[in-house]
Amino acid sequence: MNVYERTQQRLKTVFELFDDIYVSFSGGKDSGVLLNLCIDYIRRHHLKRRIGVFHMDYEIQYRDTVDYVDRTLAANPDILDVYRVCVPFKVQTCTSMFRHYWRPWEESKRELWVREMPAGCLTHRDFPFFRDDMWDYEFQNCFAEWLHARNRAARTCCLIGIRTQESFNRWRTIYSDRNHHRFAGKRWIRQWVGGGICNAYPLYDWLTTDIWTANGRFGWPYNHLYDLYYMAGVPLESQRVASPFISQAISSLHLYKAIDPDTWGRMIGRVNGANFAALYGRTAAAGWQSVKLPKGMTWEGYMHFLLSTLPERTRSNYLEKLSVSIRFWREKGGCLPDETIAKLQRAGIRIEIGGKSAYRTDKRPVRMEYLDDIDLPEFSRLPTFKRICICILKNDHACKYMGFSPNKSETQRRNKIMENMNRYCNPPTKATYRSPVYDVRAVPVEKVVANSYNPNVVAPPEMKLLELSIWEDGYTMPCVCYYDAEKDLYELVDGYHRYLVLKRSKRIYERERGLLPVAVIEKDLSNRMASTIRHNRARGTHNVELMSEIVAELTRAQMSDQWIMRHIGMDRDELLRLKQITGLAELFADKEFSPGDTEEEAVEPARIMR
Repeated sequence: MNVYERTQQRLKTVFELFDDIYVSFSGGKDSGVLLNLCIDYIRRHHLKRRIGVFHMDYEIQYRDTVDYVDRTLAANPDILDVYRVCVPFKVQTCTSMFRHYWRPWEESKRELWVREMPAGCLTHRDFPFFRDDMWDYEFQNCFAEWLHARNRAARTCCLIGIRTQESFNRWRTIYSDRNHHRFAGKRWIRQWVGGGICNAYPLYDWLTTDIWTANGRFGWPYNHLYDLYYMAGVPLESQRVASPFISQAISSLHLYKAIDPDTWGRMIGRVNGANFAALYGRTAAAGWQSVKLPKGMTWEGYMHFLLSTLPERTRSNYLEKLSVSIRFWREKGGCLPDETIAKLQRAGIRIEIGGKSAYRTDKRPVRMEYLDDIDLPEFSRLPTFKRICICILKNDHACKYMGFSPNKSETQRRNKIMENMNRYCNPPTKATYRSPVYDVRAVPVEKVVANSYNPNVVAPPEMKLLELSIWEDGYTMPCVCYYDAEKDLYELVDGYHRYLVLKRSKRIYERERGLLPVAVIEKDLSNRMASTIRHNRARGTHNVELMSEIVAELTRAQMSDQWIMRHIGMDRDELLRLKQITGLAELFADKEFSPGDTEEEAVEPARIMR
């Protein structure tokens, strides 16, 4: 049973067991699919009931997200009870070293609001439980209790679109029984202690590809911010629609400048440190010489702050290298000259001087703890947290500035890359193979026809230069064609613009006597398309829209992603970006859902006592 079929069973359980149901809707892909699943389930089963939609409006969002939320909340009025909340609760921010929260819709900052408060929304005046010191996550819990009491429900269920694939914390939400208890024997339904309120996670075992498969297969509307994300180069798994200032969103904060410049212009004056986070969140700051320690911080503390802005993989890399370095200086010691040792002793630094080093050097090993900073000319030789900060700010993943040598895994990876490169540059050849270029034919240009899929574009000035080049030097490179024996025609694979020059330039046509130099390859259509793209990628400029259409055509021809990547020479991210230009959801329409959780307990809802 796949995840979609499993989810239909889960929704059946929810609608049978709970008299009050609402969906927590952020405007993202996961909550959007969950909401559409619920709407579809109600309509297909002709249920005479309504569900709530709970949306916490954080004021600062991409315009695409705002538009998508507006459309979604306005649709299906016969089914949906909308709770759009615009409340000045405290929201975590990682953009400032001096303030760890901000407030959306803060009355005292009304003149700085990024946009006007939407019509029909609920404000803090609608919720008697609201307090000025309330955080957004506190508000969510209080809202559930408020709605449960207001609707006089026996059982209330909040449907949340989190997936265990996204993070360990989300996995723990489903599989840990520490804070909440399973309801009805279901690991994906969590009952609050002492109440008739539950959180349910029907999409917990879905993959990102399942989300897009659902959108593509059922034609559901989705937030087209995701299209822009991928066009901007954000990997599919890293695309998030969330408060832009939390740690999970910091790494993509800079995209506001490119995707939504008007909003960006307002938000940098709205939240302290937004511009700083856009620069440092990707560890792309320049010029370490000007780095100054923030007031009230140590270099060690600043290091941990910088590490908190990095992706998990990058942060772990730095921490691993730091751990090895600390252990090295404690147990073996770094080799320092006597002059530096004397300076450390005069500065009162606690050190242990070893005997002769195993290395061929007159320097002596010195064991010591990492320092915060030290004002010595030999600064670059000594272990300090300031130097680690410099590495992070310079985006020096290998910590070359620290003098670190590659570790075992890095060395193996580098060797593997070099091995593959050598194999690519010096591929094995068979003595019997003969490249098509050794059999160039002079073909009447009237027998040559263009293909319909060439994505390469040449501007008019370059076409003039190409004509001049061929006039001055002649044809130095043959066109590549596929010969159609039935039609006695040569279909171009590469060399379209050289072909056009011969057709359009009278002087070249007459000189060449209407003959075009052609090298022939024998390949089917899909492989000819791949050949065209490979030639263009190696030499020309692509028309992105045409390129994406070719990718779509190959996909419709049942060519796998692996085939396309291998034969065209692109990585997975580039392939998905090209897919998304024509609509990511459409390209997933024919994909299959992944298998559902095979360990899910089978408990009949009807047997649960109300």
